[in-house]
Parts: sequence; structure tokens; C-alpha cells
Amino acid sequence: MIDKPPTFESGAEKFPSMEKVLDGFEKITGGAEIKVLKKTEDEHGLFVFDVETRLINGDTVECCFKRARAREADGVNVPSRIHTMLYNADGMPSGAGPQYDYIDGEWVEIK
Repeated sequence: MIDKPPTFESGAEKFPSMEKVLDGFEKITGGAEIKVLKKTEDEHGLFVFDVETRLINGDTVECCFKRARAREADGVNVPSRIHTMLYNADGMPSGAGPQYDYIDGEWVEIK
């Protein structure tokens, strides 16, 4: 018997395009100019995309996208997600965490 690699259940999310990822970043950055820190792609498209920008108040925000993974061994299905890390004007970390999940073709704020 040949084991197949894990796949998403029917009706599950599709991977977001670069344009969709940038739309998600814009929700956080307010459209400020971004600097690309890391970009990794594979045969399925964008896998990891990390950027940073300086906000109008002097804070720096890093936005980190990671594409969804198939169901993990523990049964958890992790969607495509945008995390952030916020640094105040002095460079001290002042907040972090997941901000948006990509669900059914849209970015949904994590509350």
C-alpha cells in the first residue's frame, strides 16, 4: 500500500497569491513602503514572505507570512497566516503574534 502525502480536506482554503499576501500586509502597514526580508517559493507558490516597514509613529513592524500546512500529526490544520512583530522607535520589541488567517479566500482577523 502506498501512503499519499497529507492533503487539505475538500472545501479547505486555497493558497493565497502574492497579491493577496500583500493585501494582508497592507491591513497592518497602512500601505507604507515595505522592505523584503525573506521570500521563499516552491512548486506550490509562495511559502514564506517576511517584510518590514517603519510606521508613521516611528515604530517598525515586521510582517511574516507562512503558507498553510496540511494536517499535522497531532490533527491540527494550520491555515496560511500573517504574524507580526512590533518594535518601538527605540528598537525594543513591544508586541507580537498572529494577526490574520487566510480562510475561504479572505484574511480573517484573529481575535
